[in-house]
Amino acid sequence: MRRSANKCLDSRQELRKLRTEFFTVIDHEIRAPLSGIIELMYLLEETALSAEQREYVGEIGSCAEHLLRVVTRAKEWVDLSSGLLTLEEEPFIVSECLSGAVEGMRLKAVTKGLELCFDPSGEIPGLAMGDTWRIRDLLMYIIDHCLEFTNGGTVIVQAGADEVTPARFVLTIDVKAPDDYHGSGEG
Repeated sequence: MRRSANKCLDSRQELRKLRTEFFTVIDHEIRAPLSGIIELMYLLEETALSAEQREYVGEIGSCAEHLLRVVTRAKEWVDLSSGLLTLEEEPFIVSECLSGAVEGMRLKAVTKGLELCFDPSGEIPGLAMGDTWRIRDLLMYIIDHCLEFTNGGTVIVQAGADEVTPARFVLTIDVKAPDDYHGSGEG
């Protein structure tokens, strides 16, 4: 019985190792040419283009940057699940982290003719321990996805906290899009 359990554990560890190696190779094989596409797109933007061509170049850039974010997130997930990525445990001001993420996406919203609002409607603790950059990055990713598939109106980011105790709390984030949202799942 013990030998069977050890064999199972060894198999799981080997699987984790193979998955990490696979994603490392895939990350490099996709990231390198994708970075080249993005750089060439920036160079192309500096040339004389018609309005239609400029729109196509913008779409190419948007798609390439989105794919780069997907690759980065997949690699981070594999690293995190394999124990290779550690989350920071630092004090940070929750409202500053959240409002910083919203402000970081404001230009994209304005460029698309959208309004982006931050509504800390619930009770949000002032100070927390955690990985402020990962939290901010995740919120920016969610907002970016919502903006990508919204054609008009106001996108509202609401924040609050549940299960608040002196030692911990559950941060709740709700990103609401107008009725014309065309993405998958909820807005």
